[in-house]
Amino acid sequence: MLILEPICDQPVWGGTRLLPYVKTEYRQIGHLYSVYDASQSNIIRNGIYAGDTFHMYFEKNKERFHLEKYERYPVVVALVDAADNLSIQVHPDDIMAKQLEGMNSGKNESWYFLEEPWAGWIFNGCRVDSKEEAKRMVQEGKTGEIVGHLPVQKGDYVYVKAGTLHALSKGSLVCEIEENRNLTYRLYDYNRVDSQGNMRELHIDKALQSLHPKNISEVKRYGNEEIQERLYSTRLLENAPVYENRSKTIESITLLEGSMELEGLQLSVGSGIILEPKERITLQNVKAIAVRVNENDEVKK
Repeated sequence: MLILEPICDQPVWGGTRLLPYVKTEYRQIGHLYSVYDASQSNIIRNGIYAGDTFHMYFEKNKERFHLEKYERYPVVVALVDAADNLSIQVHPDDIMAKQLEGMNSGKNESWYFLEEPWAGWIFNGCRVDSKEEAKRMVQEGKTGEIVGHLPVQKGDYVYVKAGTLHALSKGSLVCEIEENRNLTYRLYDYNRVDSQGNMRELHIDKALQSLHPKNISEVKRYGNEEIQERLYSTRLLENAPVYENRSKTIESITLLEGSMELEGLQLSVGSGIILEPKERITLQNVKAIAVRVNENDEVKK
């Protein structure tokens, strides 16, 4: 069992709701990464790997867990606090990722809403029927009018399939589960500037090429069963007396509400735990989300 130190990120749209759970000099946090193996990687807090990064652990052990085909752990889990609207964006599917970036697969992601957005909806889907119409509206300076709205509430789960135009709206607080690929094309960003006063980069041509105008996400709710997507499966855990990893691979647990002590360490919201197969954990008086990479015969196309 590994206990991971969360990683903070402070984009221009980040808020203050995650600050109480970490020690940081940041004044705002947009992402609090509980499981992250990308440009950075979580520090392991316990056991024989204490002080190593999660990436170092993954490199040494991925063959044991049938994940050897991945250069890095293929799923990212983070808490996201949107104090402002996020950029209107799209992720490419497998075909466009190959064509535009030379990458083998595109990017899909999920959101579990811990707090609903202030307006009661997120940006999702298109108000136009074709890429050509979307391109025309961009040229006419009407980019913000292209994207549709999807009503969401606290406790909702939304899967954003590659090619879907989308963005979290102001007030959203979510647990985000995403395929670990740096493939985000911004179509519109409200003319915002970064901390140095520079306009944030847009990727209009690639976004339009990757767009599937007919895509719109479905809103679901967790029941007793896990929700299975293309690459990963997730399960909501509330006051679970004992939870066991019954898969053949590692599984991550991210705390969403409450706090607990584990191996003499204090864990709070945003903390990540890695369970190896057959390892068990007690999760009384907390809410958490479990995420695992699907085994080969489960992977959806």
